Amino acid sequence: MNYERAIRERKIKLKKEFASKSFETEYDKLIEAEQKRAHTIEITIVDEKGQPLTDLYYQGCAFSIKNGVAVFYGADDGSDDKVVSIDEFNKKFKITNVLF
Repeated sequence: MNYERAIRERKIKLKKEFASKSFETEYDKLIEAEQKRAHTIEITIVDEKGQPLTDLYYQGCAFSIKNGVAVFYGADDGSDDKVVSIDEFNKKFKITNVLF
């Protein structure tokens, strides 16, 4: 029981620390989340004004790869999953939640 409690408390601490930090770009936030060993990094696509699109079709998850970011969202068949450049990730996506 103490082990489960310790893990739960660690996750809460990581989430609070992460939420209190400010990041220059979404990519910086992604890298920090991965370094803190996030389980899942949730994303959404943003419109031209930088506002997140709320339709479930535009939501998914992401992880960094060499020279880019793999994004998984939209259609269940994976037809719109892709690898985007770091610049494109910063412009078109927003991290909405980080699960530890």
